[in-house]
Amino acid sequence: MKTVDASIHIRAPIDRVFHLMTDTEKCPSWLRGTRKAKLLKEGSDARYGVGAVKSIRLSGITFVEEIVKYDPPNSFEYKI
Repeated sequence: MKTVDASIHIRAPIDRVFHLMTDTEKCPSWLRGTRKAKLLKEGSDARYGVGAVKSIRLSGITFVEEIVKYDPPNSFEYKI
């Protein structure tokens, strides 16, 4: 299994950025090439939390991600 870590500095309140990055419906507003983003299953403790399953369609590819770690507003992890 491969792991990818990424980080970027954004000049905005951490709560706002975290919400934008984890809200499936907002994905097309920041992820270039997104054609469709849909929440398939809500998480156990929070809508986009652990156990949530999302479908993301980019140009030419669709992938499903499952949230495996959710620590608002600091971090989240998912597997594809």
